[in-house]
Amino acid sequence: MPDNITLLPLPSYNPGLSPLERVWLYLRERFLSHRLLNDCDDLVQACCDA
Repeated sequence: MPDNITLLPLPSYNPGLSPLERVWLYLRERFLSHRLLNDCDDLVQACCDA
């Protein structure tokens, strides 16, 4: 590690830095919005189709 670089630990919860949060945002904006889903299985199927 070079001397001029300092590593900073991420906070335990920071949605802005979590790649998974970006995936959920993408799915919600483009595939899951304006839909009526009856149960969790329908939600999982909509995510798989996306």
